[in-house]
Amino acid sequence: MFLLRCEWLVLRMIVVVRTVTCVGEDHHLWASVRTNSTLQTAWSTVQQTNIPNDNSNINAGTLPDGRIFLVHNPVTPADGKSWGRDPVTFATSSDGSKFDAVQVVLTCQHLGGCTPRFAGHSKNPGPSYPQAIVLKSPVTKAMQGVYVVASNNKEDIWITKLNLTDL
Repeated sequence: MFLLRCEWLVLRMIVVVRTVTCVGEDHHLWASVRTNSTLQTAWSTVQQTNIPNDNSNINAGTLPDGRIFLVHNPVTPADGKSWGRDPVTFATSSDGSKFDAVQVVLTCQHLGGCTPRFAGHSKNPGPSYPQAIVLKSPVTKAMQGVYVVASNNKEDIWITKLNLTDL
């Protein structure tokens, strides 16, 4: 048995759960699959995935070609206690459950470091709380893409654009 405080993101018929407090501190995403699209009771038991997560925000959506994307910090504490939230990755899946293409989209190494400039509570180093939005037609071709946004140390906002043709 485990205790959950979680966020639910409905992906087709898959729910991804971000655990915040779990017995055993597993540091992975959990998921449930609905086996029948018409029955609300047809959800499988929530099970641990192999996708690491640092208990920061997760964000998911659908690309114009139908693939599912997941944006998050796929890190776990190295010593079981201290946290860093670097990097933010963008993963894609054709079926919504196997994310087999992953790329780093925001990292301290490429953005001038992640050391907090100001004192504060719960400021884990690195880009965190990622969000993403897909812009497609009717916006101009130059504006089309996936925009990923994340906070750095609750001080700065980092934004990057991914071209749809490169994903």
